[in-house]
Amino acid sequence: VQPLLVELEPGSSGSIRVENTRSTPLTVEVSITRRSVDEHGQQTRTPADDDFVVLPPQLVIAPGRVQVVRLQWVGDTPPTQSISYYANLREVPVALAPTQGGAQVQLAFAFDIAVQLIPHGARADLSLVNAEVGRDAHGAPTAHLTIQNAGTRYAYLQNATYDLEALDRAGAVIGHPTFTEEQLTEAIGVTLLEPGKRRIIDLPLGNLANAASLRGRVRAGSS
Repeated sequence: VQPLLVELEPGSSGSIRVENTRSTPLTVEVSITRRSVDEHGQQTRTPADDDFVVLPPQLVIAPGRVQVVRLQWVGDTPPTQSISYYANLREVPVALAPTQGGAQVQLAFAFDIAVQLIPHGARADLSLVNAEVGRDAHGAPTAHLTIQNAGTRYAYLQNATYDLEALDRAGAVIGHPTFTEEQLTEAIGVTLLEPGKRRIIDLPLGNLANAASLRGRVRAGSS
């Protein structure tokens, strides 16, 4: 299934490419849910099939063939900020013929494709509301950060730029915490930060475990 992220403006359409690599036909259903993430990274999904026209909503793909699903937002009022959705692709299991001697196991695939509805000209605007030294569940020191998105476009926190300074108890800079994209994704979990919202996250401090305080800024990167 490609791509894993679809961005579209109101009035435009997006597409998802589904390939059947099996030797038997593949039946797939497509539904839409709206997603919302709170400041602690807990995600909520709400059915939103009425927000989109999905063509086709169900597809049967022959072995070795590819089919394209098209999405178009059909809301009444154009949004002033980005809205986050999932296109949920679920395989429809087929009835298996009975066999002798034991149970059958049938595996069905499921994909959640991120869909972002973005008004023209929307931009993310991240700021660091608070930074302090915290502790994770194992007692290891963390960069405990509160990040605000005051813009009109979503941001993914693993793509943000973190310009941080770690200070000792006397206020002297002892280092600059750095994080790889892999570390950010593992530490944050659900990395989506919607416009008008904030997230509270903990990032590993590594060899700066003796830091007494933190300061700096966070800037939006490419999504």
